[in-house]
Amino acid sequence: MYQEGEPAGTTGDGRSGLQHFLPSVRRSLNGSWRVFKAWRAHELPAQAPPFPELICDALVGLSLNLGLLGLAAAIAVGFHCCLRSGEIFALLCEHVVCDTGSGAVILPKTKKGIRDCVSIECPRVAALCLRRLLRLQPGESFMGLTPQKARSILKDLIHVLGLQRFEFRWYSIRRGGATSQFRAHGQMEKILVRGRWESSRTARLYLTDGVAAMTSVQLSDEERAACNALRLLW
Repeated sequence: MYQEGEPAGTTGDGRSGLQHFLPSVRRSLNGSWRVFKAWRAHELPAQAPPFPELICDALVGLSLNLGLLGLAAAIAVGFHCCLRSGEIFALLCEHVVCDTGSGAVILPKTKKGIRDCVSIECPRVAALCLRRLLRLQPGESFMGLTPQKARSILKDLIHVLGLQRFEFRWYSIRRGGATSQFRAHGQMEKILVRGRWESSRTARLYLTDGVAAMTSVQLSDEERAACNALRLLW
């Protein structure tokens, strides 16, 4: 698969699936895993570039302008709380608790399989979430979109802004939120808690790479003006 140019992730998923559904082969793939480790060391995974705060705000404003309140609130709270894509997609009405000034996102099951909670400290994000909650019934999806639909719409919004050259993806929300907050106050420990990393070393590498990647996201004067106009919509 390496020689054919297939994605490394597909190879990893394939072997993990074999071990899950055929436990008898679990100790029979040692050579394959060694080669895969060498592959990953040789070819680092392509990370989603982080959203700068200006672009994230513009996406929220554009979503609101198009009547997509659920998407706007999901992007805003995902960026502010450094949520993973799967965590955003799985949010239900009862997982977000807030008033006009603050709140919290309750994560019933994180990537590590544990219950967690992230505070909403931005009054503007809390107000937008409250506005969304007032339109929902218990058990309803906070975003109100399937993951496939959400990815498709985000791609369309990025095209509307003319920023498709940066290849932003849903994971850009988490990377952008963590990187922007770290650049704003420089408190590694606070970002470590909000991002829910178990290792400070992993978080440091993640944020250092994010800061470097964000510097490459350069907007033209026209693009910056358009984003600034849209961020005023919320």
